[in-house]
Amino acid sequence: CDQSCSAHKSAEYEAFRERLSTFDELADHTSAVVVQIRAKGAQRQEILDMGILPNVVITKTLTTAEGVIVHIDSHELKLTDAQMKAIVVAV
Repeated sequence: CDQSCSAHKSAEYEAFRERLSTFDELADHTSAVVVQIRAKGAQRQEILDMGILPNVVITKTLTTAEGVIVHIDSHELKLTDAQMKAIVVAV
């Protein structure tokens, strides 16, 4: 890959990074693809056990006082603020 190829890859990467956010930043009724789980230990395992894995599409359905209702495939889950902040997504 020459210098122009590297510049093109860099531009693609920057465009991809601009589409990244944490799940808590999304508006209701927005779908996104999970890119990364930033939590550690028990919190990370709990998120993974719910089926929130990289490359899975999740939809933020409704924000409530206790957290957020999300849909993954045909399942409905409730996430806390801390869990939402640990999930990096691409819109």
